[in-house]
Amino acid sequence: MFSTQVKARGRTYFFDVRVAKAGGRYLVISESRRTGEGHERSRVVVFPDQVEQFENALRRAARALQDGTERA
Repeated sequence: MFSTQVKARGRTYFFDVRVAKAGGRYLVISESRRTGEGHERSRVVVFPDQVEQFENALRRAARALQDGTERA
């Protein structure tokens, strides 16, 4: 349905909006990184009812990373 990727320092991040068999949508965020034996992958799945909380937490973390204005 939707897919985009970000490449950074030997890692690739994939953002995929998928449709479940029952028709509901969900977001899969995957990371692929090179290792000595090939690639290692990890995934996070975010459902529609969690998107706002996930987005808020990500924005706060990004702000803290960039300028140190947020605290846990």
